[in-house]
Amino acid sequence: MEYSFKKNKLIGFFDAGDEFWESLEEGTFRLSRCTGCDRWSWDPQNGSPTYRCPECGSWDQKWVEVEPEGTVYAWIRTNQPFDGVLERKDEVPYVSIEVEIDGDGGPRVTGMLDGSAERLRVGAPVRGRIELPSPASKGYATLRWSLV
Repeated sequence: MEYSFKKNKLIGFFDAGDEFWESLEEGTFRLSRCTGCDRWSWDPQNGSPTYRCPECGSWDQKWVEVEPEGTVYAWIRTNQPFDGVLERKDEVPYVSIEVEIDGDGGPRVTGMLDGSAERLRVGAPVRGRIELPSPASKGYATLRWSLV
């Protein structure tokens, strides 16, 4: 079975928008910006094309390719499997991190930490890579972040 978010789309949760998931499946990391004022309009809750810019009021977005680099904004360790993500039970414990892209105040994206969390701290620089969709990720591509 081929895995893709379109074939395995989850309903009833905050969505980052089809453009985001499509770009990850294509191997590129894209985030949305306002076409009116160039403000980052990325937010996992508002990544869909109907999001209105709070800065200038524009409804128009552009999806731009971004280097998957940033700094750790926050992180959390998962020590037990949860019902909604039992596909990841063999990876427990694992660390999910929120990464701030493009410097202080930039958009934030979540993903999983690759490797040891020994040097993990808020503000640590990270570089991301895209892991293709799989059964463990419920058919969605995953961002994996490594400390640099």
